[in-house]
Amino acid sequence: MDMESDVGVGVVYEQFRLNRLLERIVRKYKIKNTLEAPIYGMAGLTGINSMGLANFGVKITLADKKEHVKIAREAWKKTKREVRFVDIKNEELPFKNGEFDFAYNFAALWYVDDQEKMLDEMCRVSDVVMICMPNPWNFLFQIRKILGMTPRNHQWASEKRIAAGLKRRGFQIAEIGILDIPPWPDTVIPIKSVLTWVGLSKGATWRWSMLDYYMGKTEIEKKVEKYYFIEDSKLPNFIKKLWAHHFYVLATRRLANE
Repeated sequence: MDMESDVGVGVVYEQFRLNRLLERIVRKYKIKNTLEAPIYGMAGLTGINSMGLANFGVKITLADKKEHVKIAREAWKKTKREVRFVDIKNEELPFKNGEFDFAYNFAALWYVDDQEKMLDEMCRVSDVVMICMPNPWNFLFQIRKILGMTPRNHQWASEKRIAAGLKRRGFQIAEIGILDIPPWPDTVIPIKSVLTWVGLSKGATWRWSMLDYYMGKTEIEKKVEKYYFIEDSKLPNFIKKLWAHHFYVLATRRLANE
């Protein structure tokens, strides 16, 4: 993806909601160093997911194949934030046991060749692990699945499967939740067209870029917050789940200091 491109309000919304979740986890578990591996996921600029954590003094390591790390390196260089990059060729992570306080990935697990091995490695290098994936309960997920628009390993878009895998590795499930619940469906078409259709297209000429935000153009956050009304509402969770774009499973070997 071109780093100067408009990624769309959908991706920017997703990133801000992920930032909120990551911030809460960092505070709850007193995270000082984080691993994101792998970093290549479905949408947005590769390697940008953890950029917000730099605001909290968290030491960040990003690991993936060389071609994905190259893109991430260029993005982080523009923001002048500190980060460590590590090239990996497969699911084996070149880190010590328990080296990180927190390890996670976002919409990335189904792109690796061996998901079980990746879970092994994440659970080896950290005592707090989170996996985020596209929400299979979203009605458009099933349509995209039928049309062959999801990766071949779509069976990993399952909170039960991921939770069971983490439990087998000696972890306790701390949370299973949903995030990224904007007022538009989980489409693969430009969200600007969807916003026009539902009458939320004001400001469509704005360039939606998280990289711009991290480079100081923070006014973009206010423009996104007006779309939080569903996610922040008191609607029952089972209703939100039919519209949510992603779910997450958070597991730990230790209890957080409440």
